[in-house]
Amino acid sequence: MKHNILILLLLLSGHCLGYAQQLVSGTVTDGRHPIAGANVFVKGTTDGCLTDSLGHFSFSTLKADSAQLMVTCIGYDNAERDWQKGQGPLAIRLYERTTTIDEVVVTGSTFQFGQANGVKQLGALDVVLDGGSCGDIVAALQSLPGTQKVGEDGKLYVRGGSSEECQTYINGMHVLQPYSTTAPNSPSRGRFSPFLFKGITFSLGGYDAEYGQALSSVLPMETTDAPVSGKLGVSASLVDWNIGGTKTTRQGCWSMNATYMDLGLYSRLFPDRWTWRKPYRQLSFETQWKTQPTPSSVWKSYLGFDRTTLSLNTDGRTLSLEENNLYLNSVAKGSAKGHVTWFAGLAGGMVWQDISDALLHGDRYCHRTGELHVKTKASKTLTAWMKGTIGMESFFRYQWLDYRLHDRLHSSKSYLLPALFAMTQYKLFKGCSAEASLRALDAAAPPAAQLQSLTPLAALALCRKLYPRARRHYHSA
Repeated sequence: MKHNILILLLLLSGHCLGYAQQLVSGTVTDGRHPIAGANVFVKGTTDGCLTDSLGHFSFSTLKADSAQLMVTCIGYDNAERDWQKGQGPLAIRLYERTTTIDEVVVTGSTFQFGQANGVKQLGALDVVLDGGSCGDIVAALQSLPGTQKVGEDGKLYVRGGSSEECQTYINGMHVLQPYSTTAPNSPSRGRFSPFLFKGITFSLGGYDAEYGQALSSVLPMETTDAPVSGKLGVSASLVDWNIGGTKTTRQGCWSMNATYMDLGLYSRLFPDRWTWRKPYRQLSFETQWKTQPTPSSVWKSYLGFDRTTLSLNTDGRTLSLEENNLYLNSVAKGSAKGHVTWFAGLAGGMVWQDISDALLHGDRYCHRTGELHVKTKASKTLTAWMKGTIGMESFFRYQWLDYRLHDRLHSSKSYLLPALFAMTQYKLFKGCSAEASLRALDAAAPPAAQLQSLTPLAALALCRKLYPRARRHYHSA
């Protein structure tokens, strides 16, 4: 009995070996050069091999009469070929995979072409580990080519332009006032924590028509995506205390960061020429919420608030300052059928500033600035080489100024600036892309240069002209 079973097994193995003798061979090229490392296999089986340095492949299969071969290689489109028993060596050509216009192409000066959401030029650790930034996004960006520092101002300057020419955007929406209030002999800082953002990029020119309010550069920032777990962090130093964390839920995720800065101890350890009545104090709070209503859409909301106070004696008067800065935005974006992506956003910013003894003893300066920004756009990938975007936005801004001494100087204005923009992005060939963009403004709207917020220094200069006897006190203010 054992002898019969052994004979049967030998016959079956001989039958299988007969099938295993079917040889599949050939060469894989790109039309001019052989492709090494391409994976060639029989579809639905594990029979196959990789091509050698000359593009040759050869393997055996159990398929008796015919089979369908699959050829794959990174950077090339997949190819399928029919194979018949007794067929000679195959000549298979792979075509380079077409990169659609949706993918990101990075060129000089960190200019973003296409969707910038997928590129991370400057991360949170890059900011905090920069020796001269002290955790400030703006200070870290000042180390990039094309930027420069102007004295101890601390703001972002590009190619000699003013700081207002560089515009900041969060999740595609404009930020009215991205800087914190400064104390004497201290530089401005950015208002935002780097740990709440991803994709901190900086465009030194060449940005598209969507950012029509910028004159020299654009700083677009995207808030972070949903993390996989919650976390909490606390830090402290000689001058500030920080707490931040993230909480994940089934509906989405919530992140926050709070900072309290007090320069009182620092001023006592390192005194300066100012006589401080109340040291520079700043309370900052940021929070964001993200959720996905549908698998193809996402909704993000961001809130940031700063409160700054200080008081010091100068030239026989007590200058006291209080400033509150509030910014809120909410955006939704997603994709639809037909390779269409859409975006809609709403943002608002308000700045309240009150200064007592601003120019003379007993005076009071009040400044209010507000902005409402609405934007919507849609993009469609027309071909693998071409993408089009069309959108519209509107800015509503107002300014209110009140200066009181013996009488009252009051001024206010508001304006609406609607705009349409369109962009076409075209990939000429690998590594080279082109973009054409157009932006149309309401002809009745004021020029872009007149839309910048009136800075406190400019407002005080206006008051100085109206009150000549305050001229000698102006610089100390």
